[in-house]
Amino acid sequence: MNISNRPFTNAQKDILRGKLEISPLGKFLQFVAGTLAGFGGGGIILFNLTYKMSHDVKLSMALGLTIGIGYIFLCWRATFPGQGTKRNARAQDLVDDKALVYSYKADDAIRVEELKDEGSHYFLHLTDGTVLFLSGNYLYEEEDENRFPCTYFEVIQAPHSKIVFDVVCKGKFLPPSKTLKPFRKKQLKKNEIPQNLEIVEIPWNQIETKYF
Repeated sequence: MNISNRPFTNAQKDILRGKLEISPLGKFLQFVAGTLAGFGGGGIILFNLTYKMSHDVKLSMALGLTIGIGYIFLCWRATFPGQGTKRNARAQDLVDDKALVYSYKADDAIRVEELKDEGSHYFLHLTDGTVLFLSGNYLYEEEDENRFPCTYFEVIQAPHSKIVFDVVCKGKFLPPSKTLKPFRKKQLKKNEIPQNLEIVEIPWNQIETKYF
């Protein structure tokens, strides 16, 4: 395996910028929270100027407003977990403008069928004796063109956000020596399968026994 850097292509930058955008539902929740804070806070002030409120009433209204804003915020966080961290990582990728390029040479491949539409899965035996696991829908295009798996290929990834853009085949087509049944639903749910781009610490001849 060899690792190098190169600037992002315009298409890759567009993907990163697109993922920085907040979804319509996220924008709606932010709008609701902002509206509740603005009109609710303004309403309490205006009501207090117009009518003399007791301390208990003001406290109750302020508490209700706080709970409402907090609820909207929790809904947003539950719907879009980790968005702040992910957005920061994507923004940093755009600032640095450096894609990671992983180069591999393989001499054998095992394909794992998809359970649903989680993306293609491959175990690849590299020429240095290690075993690489690749997984994701970024493999579809090269698969459909009968170019992947192949003897020499590159995987392009954003270093901070870990977004994988492409696999680029530069060697000869390497038909899988074996196709295995899908991972079990329980394995996928509990992340009991290798991660994308993981070097698997299992002998090549024990993969089927380990996972299937």
